[in-house]
Amino acid sequence: MTVYMIRHAQSEGNIGLRTANHSDIRLSAEGEKQAEELAAKTDFCPQLIVMSPFLRARQTAMPLCRKYPAVPTEIWPVEEFTFLDADRCNNTTPEERRPWVEAYFKRNDPDYVDGKGAESFAMLLARAEDMLTRLRALPAENTTLVITHGNFIRATMLLLTRSAPLLPAEILRLPVPENTSLTDITPFLRADGAQSCK
Repeated sequence: MTVYMIRHAQSEGNIGLRTANHSDIRLSAEGEKQAEELAAKTDFCPQLIVMSPFLRARQTAMPLCRKYPAVPTEIWPVEEFTFLDADRCNNTTPEERRPWVEAYFKRNDPDYVDGKGAESFAMLLARAEDMLTRLRALPAENTTLVITHGNFIRATMLLLTRSAPLLPAEILRLPVPENTSLTDITPFLRADGAQSCK
């Protein structure tokens, strides 16, 4: 088994634009190029492409899906950590949300839910654990790509490398993956090498 988690390409939120529904943030023009480049440089054939339900992840996956049309695709609950009240965040910029983000992580309560449409850190970890369980159930020869989000990748790495109990502030100590970068979690799953597309 080989598993690469891939952070979505650059989004409009990543460049500081005002956004509405967190799940419907689109890729930027640069992000669309990055998604095409990701597909072009992927030189192995996956057996499964998993993607977040969020638009920016699905847009990132589309060039890969076109390149490998016979490869199955599935949407799993690997969406970004949405820890702030949705109504409060509607039509705001990352800079405007910064004080709320800082307050959330200063609280450092894994069970705290900020409001409508928000999840707790414990809920995020449960989703990451669910993904790991699904991945471990796949055939040993599979190569799987998981198109997801920065904080979801960091939460997964916390589960794979740290001992419980885990607190929200710990996620900030891990580097944020670059857009379209691959995080190989294979060693943590005792997987084998990638499959050749030839």
